[in-house]
Amino acid sequence: LGAQRSLLAGCGLTGSVDVRGPAVSWDGRQIAFALRASADRPLRIYQINSDGSACAQLSALNPGADEQDGILLHDFDPSYAPNGSLVFASTRGNIAGESSVRGPTRTSAALTPNANLYIYEPSRSEKIRQLTFLNNQEVGPSFMTDGRLIMTAEKRAQDFHQFAARRQNLDGADYHPLFAQRSSVGFGSATEVIELFNRNFALVAADLDAVDGGGTIMIVNRSIGPDQPDRDPADRGYI
Repeated sequence: LGAQRSLLAGCGLTGSVDVRGPAVSWDGRQIAFALRASADRPLRIYQINSDGSACAQLSALNPGADEQDGILLHDFDPSYAPNGSLVFASTRGNIAGESSVRGPTRTSAALTPNANLYIYEPSRSEKIRQLTFLNNQEVGPSFMTDGRLIMTAEKRAQDFHQFAARRQNLDGADYHPLFAQRSSVGFGSATEVIELFNRNFALVAADLDAVDGGGTIMIVNRSIGPDQPDRDPADRGYI
């Protein structure tokens, strides 16, 4: 493959930087990733050609400020849709007109900055559209081969805390549980979910207190139906 090299060389970035979540477009021509130069700066999304050229920050995604109400407005976890749009997570507030809440919020779990999912559609007049609106995090978007969006959502209630997988249509409709509800896969956290080419899913399963993102790779076969072990055994509609 040749000698290794840093793609950041063409971005004009030097020194120590924090790079996260690279994603490759479906045609293999572009790479998106989140980057910040220091811990007191917000993550921003950059895009670069796969040959290392034309590296630049996607300024159209910028929320307009670095922080608000003491919350850094991060943009991260980019994922290309099959149509070329870009879904990403952000701690910005709800987009005007789509909710009565305007500013950024904090999660009920730990009062940390709350992330929702947004989509960047450069061909539309309103280029940024909000996809999710929960008071707990939704992160790690990726796509099924049929174009549906999958993600990790944080669930929080009294005496209950979990990260589970969700599915949603790209137009915002049919927000739906995917799997890993309650203790059905034996772990409290299901993150980094992707669909494999055989239509099974792979994810990182972990305990909530796992250190430094530690966990185990799990393969989930969806052909047996919904994972709901708390159903009545006499209910023949569920395994």
